[in-house]
Amino acid sequence: MVDVARLRALLSERTRLQWVATSVIASLVTLVVAVPLTIRAFDARNDDRPRTAPTDGIVATLGATAGDLEGSTLSGAPVITFELENTGATAFRLVDTIGNELLTGTDTFGPEFAMFNTPEGFPAAFDTTELPDGGYTIYVTFTLVDRGDQSRSETYRMATFAIRNES
Repeated sequence: MVDVARLRALLSERTRLQWVATSVIASLVTLVVAVPLTIRAFDARNDDRPRTAPTDGIVATLGATAGDLEGSTLSGAPVITFELENTGATAFRLVDTIGNELLTGTDTFGPEFAMFNTPEGFPAAFDTTELPDGGYTIYVTFTLVDRGDQSRSETYRMATFAIRNES
């Protein structure tokens, strides 16, 4: 059986006002806190825009000359490095203008990381004549070590450059 007195109490004016006030507050909190956090998390996961890496830049060294790789034109056998403190393993990817991954390299010993290393662990050059002339981009994925045992991996577009081999 239905308890009529209890049903009347639930539907009373005072109870309806409390329910409406609670619903409005809950909706406002959801709109102000939960929705923006959800949007930020979704955008961060699906963000393909290039970001600026927390480093001074990636450097190409050819002979005794070192310079910022961004916007440069390479030929010969450059050594590609970048320096970043509090960083663990680092992976490099060289991609052409249509997105084909052509070369990869890893380095686990910092704070100066090289795209290619000798068997002894020293930075090594790569031969640009193995690649056709054209535009290239280097992406670097590195593990940032925070306080304690916390770490996170992030990928950045480090430099866009061209290769022009002497004919």
